[in-house]
Amino acid sequence: MTKIVRGIEEKKLEMDSTKPVSPSLKKTIDDFFKVEVAYTFGALDGNTLTRIESLLAIEQGITIKGKTISEHLEIVNLATAFEFIRKTVEISQKVPLL
Repeated sequence: MTKIVRGIEEKKLEMDSTKPVSPSLKKTIDDFFKVEVAYTFGALDGNTLTRIESLLAIEQGITIKGKTISEHLEIVNLATAFEFIRKTVEISQKVPLL
């Protein structure tokens, strides 16, 4: 067990050495996860949009020929929900918990 903990501690030190992350890199990572989470949750629910189609729907608001408006709205709403959760967590980390 201590070998595992030691490995985790080493990886955390390695990650901490890269901080702070540049704002542009943070935005790129956030955008990637927003699309990936929306696509994955939608696919699990039966949504037939591909990753690229999901990206276009989320970032450009484009609807895809042959896909239903409900699939489009599902992906956009999932991305919005992800953003809400991310911002809520970000805010909660800045405010001390009682």
